[in-house]
Amino acid sequence: MHGVFEKYIPKFEYELIDQNKYSVGDLTQYGDLLSLFMILNKIKKPDELNGILTRLPEDYIEHLRNVQ
Repeated sequence: MHGVFEKYIPKFEYELIDQNKYSVGDLTQYGDLLSLFMILNKIKKPDELNGILTRLPEDYIEHLRNVQ
């Protein structure tokens, strides 16, 4: 019975990223959805939302809409 389900088990790896090493400015330079999720994950309190979102470049969200 050993190995019967082995071909159905997905093979993947986790890569841990210490987001504290990156500022909002650093993350926006990547210009991808992962960087947006990391920026949003920096928000810990409701009053931090406006502060972080105002630090995003004006064309950042528009750029993400155009990324395929």
